[in-house]
Amino acid sequence: MGATVNTPITALKTGISWDYENVANQNLGAGNVPEHWAEDVALYASYQATEKLSLDARAEYFWQTEGGTQILAGAGNPSKVLALTGTVQYDLWKNVLSRLEVRWDHEADGTSAAYGGQSGGVPTLHNAWLIAANIIYKF
Repeated sequence: MGATVNTPITALKTGISWDYENVANQNLGAGNVPEHWAEDVALYASYQATEKLSLDARAEYFWQTEGGTQILAGAGNPSKVLALTGTVQYDLWKNVLSRLEVRWDHEADGTSAAYGGQSGGVPTLHNAWLIAANIIYKF
């Protein structure tokens, strides 16, 4: 579920979204899947700086029950994650755009489980960074 909100500044758009997932207790033959839930809230902002250049930002917060850390994301993954994303988009030509995006994911539950590196089979990274550059053709 989400909403886009116009602002007094014509070039600035904002938005919010909320996702919720709930799975009832299930016996799948290979073992019991406990009841669990997960939620995600995201805030968005987009600024159209020029006809061809836009700047976008997104902040997300994800949390799930302990059972979900085993089922939804794999054993040992965090139950709470904060993510921030910034994007610069430039339209090169008609139907062709370029993007530079930086994303930071942060384990927010204070446990030892997180993304990335392993030490004796136990994840050790509490932060993950992504830098992506794209050239996209829109059909």
